[in-house]
Amino acid sequence: MATRTNILLVEDDPGQARFVETLLDEAVGTDITVTHVDSLSDGMQAVRFQPYDAILLDLNLPDSYGLDTAEDMLKVAHNIPVIILTGDGDNEAAVAAIRAGAQDFINKNDLTATLLLKAARYAVERKSLEADLTRKALYDDLTGLPNRRLLFDRMAHAIARAKRSRQPMVIYMLDVNDFKAINDKAGHRAGDAVLKEVADRLKSVLRDGDTVARLSGDEFVVVVENQDSLSVSDAVKDKISKLFSTPIEIDTQTFPVSVSVGAVTYDGHGVADDVDNLLHRADIAMYDAKKRLKSSRCSAKVPRLYSVN
Repeated sequence: MATRTNILLVEDDPGQARFVETLLDEAVGTDITVTHVDSLSDGMQAVRFQPYDAILLDLNLPDSYGLDTAEDMLKVAHNIPVIILTGDGDNEAAVAAIRAGAQDFINKNDLTATLLLKAARYAVERKSLEADLTRKALYDDLTGLPNRRLLFDRMAHAIARAKRSRQPMVIYMLDVNDFKAINDKAGHRAGDAVLKEVADRLKSVLRDGDTVARLSGDEFVVVVENQDSLSVSDAVKDKISKLFSTPIEIDTQTFPVSVSVGAVTYDGHGVADDVDNLLHRADIAMYDAKKRLKSSRCSAKVPRLYSVN
């Protein structure tokens, strides 16, 4: 556990709350701050405004009872481990709470300082492990961007929103031109550093609600929602174009990098426009841009963008 551990205690019995606080205060070799509230609503409010390392949660409160208490707290606790405090007869609800996402449960009749600390420590460690596994499953290790799995999930939700709102979205597919030559001449370490810089530059020009993901290799996807018209956003096109007008510097080496970009728009009308279909169309547009780039012998410093609708 951290040097200082902040615990939220949600317990409506004043005597039980004092007992828990006393046990934690008297624990040797710990630095624990306990915040006590006596209702679920106050607990949920506290979680929204203060970071906690763990939550000790009584299931039966004045404003909530049983499994509902755990489920409602878990909705706002997110990455905070929740430990259920149970009384006699609450074990069934506690087990259901574990299935819902709580980390552990302790019967109040068995409370000791050692048991509380051990449960809190294990809960924090398990929650940290879960978060790490989730990050690895959904984010690209090299760039930190959403990976293919998370991209597909976000695009599915974006498509559903576009269908409801009839606000167009734009999907950009791009890859780094002649990226293989960078790997061949400078090595994979330099190639990886170039990809990280490409990702950072893309993130720097997007809004918080937009998505940039690494699809595979040197291919990236940008999803921009709530566009003003069905045409590809000129503002975003210009931003992406300007991103690579400046070479990428890695250590003492300089890499003039350009990208080929294809784009499609979606306004919510196309019944066949699922994630695979939209990405396929964007991929076709990207390769069309690459062919035009080669045939026109344009400068590798400034990418040219084309779109299909």
